[in-house]
Amino acid sequence: MASGNGGFYYASRTRGSTTKKDRVDRTQVDRVDTHEVRHTPVPETAPQQAAEGDGVVPVTVVSRAELEELQRRLQAAEARLEHRREMNREYNRRQRERDPEHVRALTNARVQRLRDRRRQGGGS
Repeated sequence: MASGNGGFYYASRTRGSTTKKDRVDRTQVDRVDTHEVRHTPVPETAPQQAAEGDGVVPVTVVSRAELEELQRRLQAAEARLEHRREMNREYNRRQRERDPEHVRALTNARVQRLRDRRRQGGGS
């Protein structure tokens, strides 16, 4: 019989004072004799994976001058992208200052659409 006595079970169900000899520790009650379990080893099979490089991989060889031109174009594109991001941040900052209630309404609508998609199982 379980009681609010610190996790001890009593051997007798009688009411009244119990002595220490009547009290049985839970680990003694819950202990079960175990039998030896025999495990049969099963060889693990490696997952079948295709080796990389089995297919034809297109390779383009460029000269040093072409490489420098490609790197220059990449840097220019990254600069344009960073400039565009800065302009967008500035636009958003001005819009938040100009009409915070409108921005709050737009944010709430966007969050609601996101929650609706998640409820329908559409992910994020």
